[in-house]
Amino acid sequence: MKDIKPIIASNLSKFRKNRGLTQVELAEKLNYSDKAVSRWERGDTMPDISVLYELCNFYGITLDLLVTEDAEVAEPERVYDKNSMAYRILVMLLSVSFVWMFATVACIYSNLREPGTYFWMAFVWATPLTCLVLKLAGRGVINNVMKIILDSTFVWTLLACVYLQILKYNMWMVFLLGIPLQAVIILWIKLKKYK
Repeated sequence: MKDIKPIIASNLSKFRKNRGLTQVELAEKLNYSDKAVSRWERGDTMPDISVLYELCNFYGITLDLLVTEDAEVAEPERVYDKNSMAYRILVMLLSVSFVWMFATVACIYSNLREPGTYFWMAFVWATPLTCLVLKLAGRGVINNVMKIILDSTFVWTLLACVYLQILKYNMWMVFLLGIPLQAVIILWIKLKKYK
């Protein structure tokens, strides 16, 4: 009878590496020690059947494939952990695209209601809204420099939006509000460093 211990050991190592995991990471996911995982992959010991079943479920394979010599498994589909950087960036980009899609729809709708007039202000208002969405969706992703840039862009574009909305009143002094607000943004970030 053929000894399947070396086959299982080889496949366990191959499937773990295929997932891009270290022995320590796999051990943490299965609540075992990394030394146990190492012994399984060297063929020193074999996990019991319930652990083999758990490993098969984890890797998305059958027990038959686990005991097959030179087993090949398809590349795992990339699943984003909700705490991963890639997932958060995707959420940020999706959120921003919704803001600009809404601005485009508002512009087209206004043109349909009154042909020849485009509600171009929708795009102007989309800029500070984009900054706000990026700041909210990017918590934990953006650093302090990016926070200052987003906050500053938000303040100045919001002031520009207000100015353009009340352009007929020539209220250019609204931009003077930006100076103390800019100081508050910078000081607030500096203050947060001391917490």
